[in-house]
Amino acid sequence: MNSGNYRKYSYKTPIKKLILAQFGAAMLAIMTSMPTVTLGDGGRTLEVVTSAIAVFFLLYLQYTAMWDIAAKDRISIDGGRLKEDKLVGLKSALLASIPTYVITFIAIALRGIFLLSKADAIGSVSTITYAADLLWNYMYHGVLVLFVPSSPNSPLFLAYLATFIALTAPSLITCYIAYNQGLKGKRILPEKKNNR
Repeated sequence: MNSGNYRKYSYKTPIKKLILAQFGAAMLAIMTSMPTVTLGDGGRTLEVVTSAIAVFFLLYLQYTAMWDIAAKDRISIDGGRLKEDKLVGLKSALLASIPTYVITFIAIALRGIFLLSKADAIGSVSTITYAADLLWNYMYHGVLVLFVPSSPNSPLFLAYLATFIALTAPSLITCYIAYNQGLKGKRILPEKKNNR
């Protein structure tokens, strides 16, 4: 192995795929939870179920994306063009999560400032940022309201932030595991073998 001739790893493709996975899961959550809106409080259970399905869909998309990327990287690693780094999956997930955490933190901070100051202008901006956060992270919404029921309108914004970080942790873990499994060529579900 020629230790000095490795190319620098580009996180562009993994980040793009993980952000697309986030968008796809959010859209699935929005579409599947629409019927729960008309049910009022009786639809809370269904909202939690659809949210959980969307989160599992997100984890599936992320696992598949990172596994495929790692399998391709293995070729470059074996050819001596790329240095093996078992943290690529985790680093990619953290970098792709920056927009998610920034939007959420701003929405929570503005909500907290509004609840303390009661300023109308901050309230309006807070509502807009909360709506943006809700749309981008809708797959987590049903689960969030289960743990922090009054989160959008109460001073429990720190509990909301802690719960949100806890909910997004499986995504980071999934990407870490998927990349390392892809490097080893191991699959959770084995490929079908054609018996001809």
